[in-house]
Amino acid sequence: KKQFTLKTPVINNIYSGLEYKNDKYSQVGLVEETDRINFTKCEIKETNVGEYENSREYTIYNSVLDKDVTECYDITNNFGKFNINKNTITIKTEDYYGTYSGKELDTELAYSYKISNPISPDIEVNISLKYQNVNVATFIDEPDLKNEATYTIIKDGVDVSDNFNIIEDFGDLHV
Repeated sequence: KKQFTLKTPVINNIYSGLEYKNDKYSQVGLVEETDRINFTKCEIKETNVGEYENSREYTIYNSVLDKDVTECYDITNNFGKFNINKNTITIKTEDYYGTYSGKELDTELAYSYKISNPISPDIEVNISLKYQNVNVATFIDEPDLKNEATYTIIKDGVDVSDNFNIIEDFGDLHV
């Protein structure tokens, strides 16, 4: 049998919520010019953070004989890893300075978020501010109160927050 080796590299990606196409590989040992690799799988179906095998499924096809000649080769696969690393999101809330009025906050508390790397457009970032629509009297005896937020990051109805390093930059509340 002829020797054949297929090698895939270690690839690092940042979480995006999308499937990854990976067509990087190297080969050694196809003897016949008419022999070609026919890949049947080279997508990484995983989208969540983790370490996966950068594997391939394939046959070796001879175009002149018009047949699969995989059995004519002694095949060695050397598959690298395919890593999906966490993306980073910074959730920032603004400082609030107000006067005690005995009523609920008379202004919207502000927030924003920024994601470090591109993501799928179907990912939603849901943010709720803990003290929105709360009576201002709640703040009076709390000198170190933060404009806290809770949040979830959703894709296709599933919480994908674990795929992110989350940086909280919460402002102060002053009454």
